[in-house]
Amino acid sequence: MNMESFDWTGMAQKVAIAVIILLVTWLLAKLVKWGIGKLVGRVNPAFHEAGRH
Repeated sequence: MNMESFDWTGMAQKVAIAVIILLVTWLLAKLVKWGIGKLVGRVNPAFHEAGRH
């Protein structure tokens, strides 16, 4: 394979797209984790009070 004929621009674009996809996926996972944590924090006290009565 000749290095001069290699499509460096195309490869850089593919790498950049892959990095963007990874960052967006990571951000979505953080948001979902935060949202679930908030939901559990709201639901959990209701269960504790129901168990006391």
